[in-house]
Amino acid sequence: MAWFSSLAQGSTLLCSRFSAKSRLPNAGSARFMSSRPSSRPTRRAALALLAALPAHTAFAQASKDDDAGLRRLLADFEPGDLKPGAGLVGDVPPILFGLLKPGAIRRRVLTHLLTKEHDAALKLRWPEDEQALDYAHLAEDGKAENSAFDVTPALISAWAHSSNIALDHRRPILLAIRGATITAQKTGGLRIAPTRPDLKQLRCVIGVWSADTDAIRGFRASTTPSALHTYAQTRLKNAGRVSSLLPTGAFSLARGTLRTETAGPHGSALRLATPVAALRDYGRTAPIVYAAGGGAWMLDGAPLAHGVHAAGFDQAPYRGHSYFSSSGSLTVGGAAPPMAQPKGDWAALMRMLAAGGGADQTHQCLLVTAEELRRTALAPNEPTLRRLRLGASGPTVAALQRALGRTENGLFDAQTQIAVLRKQLWSDDRADGVVTPRWARDRLRLAL
Repeated sequence: MAWFSSLAQGSTLLCSRFSAKSRLPNAGSARFMSSRPSSRPTRRAALALLAALPAHTAFAQASKDDDAGLRRLLADFEPGDLKPGAGLVGDVPPILFGLLKPGAIRRRVLTHLLTKEHDAALKLRWPEDEQALDYAHLAEDGKAENSAFDVTPALISAWAHSSNIALDHRRPILLAIRGATITAQKTGGLRIAPTRPDLKQLRCVIGVWSADTDAIRGFRASTTPSALHTYAQTRLKNAGRVSSLLPTGAFSLARGTLRTETAGPHGSALRLATPVAALRDYGRTAPIVYAAGGGAWMLDGAPLAHGVHAAGFDQAPYRGHSYFSSSGSLTVGGAAPPMAQPKGDWAALMRMLAAGGGADQTHQCLLVTAEELRRTALAPNEPTLRRLRLGASGPTVAALQRALGRTENGLFDAQTQIAVLRKQLWSDDRADGVVTPRWARDRLRLAL
């Protein structure tokens, strides 16, 4: 069972748990059930601070290594997380924090608090494949494997055909592969191996498919939020901290500025050009996050802080590591410093888009899991792999809309995505917005 409501400001929230006696609010209702954690201050951080105060002699011996460690911890969190009354430090009564004058003691206490929060964030885990968003629908057709395979233009075309997605080759296409590791760059394509995202490292691939060369080049990337951003949403009282997981499918991206509530805008970025419903997790199943049956689906009329941007860490002490910063956008290794030239893989990606004549135009973005591509490579025309999802189009989509009682336009847009999610939340444990042949037959009496 599920509940659904449309927020007054054009946002739609879908959650996957509610009483059997509940019913769906009217479409324009502002009433909704929030699964956000309680905003009451917790005592955990305050007690940690009190426990640390007697050890002031040890704090006074803080070394340069401690300062470097604190700088690294501070780099992991957003500025808004550390404002008194708004985030991590906000859990400590201001009068107690005020007792610590700036200096080694306060640095050591802050290091102690942030280390505990950092360690807790790193305990968040990606679900097993049969539960994970965009993997659960594949469980109908067998278990996942991690055998390597080649990603070529022909394979991507076959996958798009099976998902009723029309490819737009007017400009370079951005290809995002969730849960993948590049094992080799090959002429015309990539060799990748499926791997499990872990919210901590760059375990995905983002590349560019240029029609001029009919070749795909890829980079280490992430298509998931980071563990730290996800944890901040479930733990902190800073209302501006949001973290969401984009679904697979096709959507449009435009060159522009991504809005972030705490760290300022990403000036060198690609942003969503059309609305997309994304899964927001509030920690009800923690340490497992972003399961297909948990969290809430959010669709904002105004653009979310979603798109594609640099992972952000190209400076010491992160150089050589695979840490990334994202609250929901797709991220590529490298950096885009303010008022400076992009660096690393991000710079190479932007050069490839510019070379295709599309640096200031919209691009089609295809997001798919490596496991789904692997299965498509083994059986390109397998009927059980047919899907309808975000970005699909054609008569079959129109038939789906008719079965759902929606206006028929033949486009699997965000409103059709919401209608599918609503139906799934009413009738299934899984809600991912992906229509499989079995689900279409059993729930809608529709043949794909």
